[in-house]
Amino acid sequence: MLNSQPLGFYSPSRLVQDAKRNGVVVLPPDVMASDWDCLLEPHGQGLVVRLGLRLIKGLQEDSARAIACARGQAPFDSAETCRGAPG
Repeated sequence: MLNSQPLGFYSPSRLVQDAKRNGVVVLPPDVMASDWDCLLEPHGQGLVVRLGLRLIKGLQEDSARAIACARGQAPFDSAETCRGAPG
């Protein structure tokens, strides 16, 4: 449901809060781990929900996909690396 927003009747925040109340572990968006969409990722003996970059207000899909692509080529080691500064 989070990847199908806007649905009009449940906000992403409400869905995340409800999931947490029901024992689902929800991890925040992270440029080191998130893709555009929210995903299930392995954690310990089970799975957790990793929120996608799509939930960051103002971040465009093409920019988020560029972040994920750049991360796949070489992990970020600083904020400067994320901005493309020499380093």
